[in-house]
Amino acid sequence: MACLNAQDLQRASKFARSKDAIRYMASRAALRSALAGTCNCAPHDVPLTTQEHGKPILKAATGAMHFNVTHSDAWALIVLHPDQAMGIDLEVHRPIDGLDELALSVCSARERVDWMATAPADRLTALYRTWARKEACLKAIGTGLLTPAQQVDMGLSPSPSHGSWRSEDGRNVWWTDLGGLPITDEHSACVAWCTP
Repeated sequence: MACLNAQDLQRASKFARSKDAIRYMASRAALRSALAGTCNCAPHDVPLTTQEHGKPILKAATGAMHFNVTHSDAWALIVLHPDQAMGIDLEVHRPIDGLDELALSVCSARERVDWMATAPADRLTALYRTWARKEACLKAIGTGLLTPAQQVDMGLSPSPSHGSWRSEDGRNVWWTDLGGLPITDEHSACVAWCTP
């Protein structure tokens, strides 16, 4: 708790479920601890703010360190980079009611064609995989889901496990799937980066 400030604790108090509050506080403390050296301050004093669309960033005067955080169930991942804007997403696989409808609503035109050709037994994993890729890229450019997921064409296949995407504003975003994470649940994860 010493790593957190009053604003963090206030936000944690608004979670409906205590386990979500605990997970938020743990990942926020880890983030603040990771950034404290860059800012030359105690973790609870790390000066965080948000961009226009809500992406957390360091306040301008504290030095250059780009970061992003993702949570899924009991797991959290943090990515840091001194020069590149970063996005990361982790999705622990859980059954989804209305899987086909959801997939068709978030997939690009090409991905919808691929979806129809994907074996039903492989569809859940395929959707989580492409969703992690999309969300990581959208977090890297700082818009998150304000950019419609259908505009991001990542593919459903496990191969290739890395690539690039060009955002509507012309930025190149590179991404790679994260394999081999020490997470016991079945999951999909991706990290993405671009020049800010």
